[in-house]
Amino acid sequence: FFLKRSSSSRVECWASNSTTWTVRRSAMSSAQRKRPSAAGKHRGHISTANHYAGRFQEEVLNAGVFLSVEDSSGCASLPTTSIPLQFHSLDEYVGTFDPLVLEEAREEVRSGYLENVQQAGLCERGIVSKVEEIGLNARDGTGPASTTSRPSRPWNARLASGSGRAGRPGRPHVRLTVTTGTGNNGNLARLDLKNNVVVLEFVPLGSRSDQDGNVPATRVPCLCVSSSAQSGLVLKAFKTCSKHRNAEEPPCSAWLSNLKANIGTTTVLVTKATQMTSSEREFEALHAVKNIDSSLIRYILSPSLLGAMKEVYKTERRRELWPREASQEAFVKFLKSRYDHKQLEAIEMTACQLSVQSPDSTHSALSTKLPFVLIQGPPGTGKTHTVCGVLNVWHLTAYQ
Repeated sequence: FFLKRSSSSRVECWASNSTTWTVRRSAMSSAQRKRPSAAGKHRGHISTANHYAGRFQEEVLNAGVFLSVEDSSGCASLPTTSIPLQFHSLDEYVGTFDPLVLEEAREEVRSGYLENVQQAGLCERGIVSKVEEIGLNARDGTGPASTTSRPSRPWNARLASGSGRAGRPGRPHVRLTVTTGTGNNGNLARLDLKNNVVVLEFVPLGSRSDQDGNVPATRVPCLCVSSSAQSGLVLKAFKTCSKHRNAEEPPCSAWLSNLKANIGTTTVLVTKATQMTSSEREFEALHAVKNIDSSLIRYILSPSLLGAMKEVYKTERRRELWPREASQEAFVKFLKSRYDHKQLEAIEMTACQLSVQSPDSTHSALSTKLPFVLIQGPPGTGKTHTVCGVLNVWHLTAYQ
C-alpha cells in the first residue's frame, strides 16, 4: 500500500528517544499574537461514535476562535502537547488527534487573518444587510428560522445548510449577507472569496475603550458560500463555539445580537483568511480511520512497529530490493529524468514492496515490515506526479 497526503499544516511531529512524540507548532511571533498557556489534557474526549457531519465547520466558524486566546472567555479548548507512541484503541487515537487538527485549523484562520488584514485586494469594507438564524431543516425550508434584515434590501441568495456537501444534514447556523450599501457590490465580488474562510470584523456600537484607550473589535470567522456584484457576499457562521452550544449568552455569542440590533448601520471589514479544504479533508480522514483495512490498523495504533523500515529506507538496501523487471537501463534513465531525488526515494520505497512480497523472493521475510509507504508534502510538490511513477514501476513489474 502507499498513501498520498497533502498538508499545509503548521504542525510537525517527529519521533524522539523518549516514549512520546512532541508536537511543535510553527507559530507567528509572540509580538503579533498572544498565545495562551496549555489548559490540561483533552485526549480521548471525542470518539468515532459521536462524530457528526458538519462538525468541522461548527468548530472553526465561530467567534470563539479569536476569543479562545483570552483566558476569561472560557472558549479555549487547547489540545495536549504530548502524544503517546502507542494507542490502545481507535477511540483513543481519534481522541488524541481530533483536538490537534481542529486547533491547527483555527490557527490557520487566525494567522491568515493577521497576514492579510489591511492588505489591498484581500479585504474590503461593507455592511451587514441581513442576518438569518437557520434551523436543522433549513434545506427544505420547513425548519425554524429567525430573520433580521434591512427592509430595502431583497434576499436573492440561497445557501444549503450543513457542511457544504449535498445530502448531509445541516447544523443550526447563521447566514449573513454583506453588501456595500450602494447597490454595486463589485468591490466585494472582486475579492473572489467563494469557498474561502473570511474574518468578519467590526466594532460593536456602544463599545467602551480598554485601559489603553483601544476599542476592542469583534472578529468572526465565516465561510463565504457565494459572491456576486448583484447580491454581495453570503457568509455562514455559527452562533457560539461548540463548548457553549447550550449555554445562555456566552461571550462568543455577543456578536450576533449586536449585528441583529444594528442591521444596515454597522460597518464591517471582510478579510480573506484561508482555504480550509485540506484541513477539512484531514479532519474527515481522521474520523474515517475505522474504515481502514484491519491489517493496517495495528501499525497506526503502534507506530513503533514501523521501526524496521528505517533499515529498508537506506539507499543500499532499497537498491537491493529494486525489482529486476524494472531494472532496464532505459527505464531507470527515464525515471531519473522525470523525478527529483526525494521523489525517486518514494518510488524506490514502494518498489521494495514488490520484491519482498514476491513468492520466490529471497527478501520475503521483510513483507510484514513494509505495510505501507506514506508520501507526504504540501500542495504542488509533486505527490500525484510521484504516484504516477510508482504505478509505472508496478505496471512494468507485473506485466513485463
